[in-house]
Amino acid sequence: MPESTARYRVRGLIGRGAMAQVFLAEDTKSGAPVALKLLETRLRREPEVKARFLLEATVVHPNIVEVLDIRLQEGSPYLVLEFLFGESLSSLP
Repeated sequence: MPESTARYRVRGLIGRGAMAQVFLAEDTKSGAPVALKLLETRLRREPEVKARFLLEATVVHPNIVEVLDIRLQEGSPYLVLEFLFGESLSSLP
């Protein structure tokens, strides 16, 4: 689990995919829950992967979670996303 940053307090891992891990965190300024999406460690030095990851932040659609911020940790970008309460899509039949 990543260390908390001055702005976001990490609460725990909530998901993992092929490229990234997603953590539940709290915005220390607003108190709102957010999701932090970080590239997997093995991919953080791959320029093409980093570019594709950042491209994801440019997609805006009403059916996709909103990207609230883009930050760096140890030279690797991470996305701060709105956190939606509900059940996981993987739990649906």
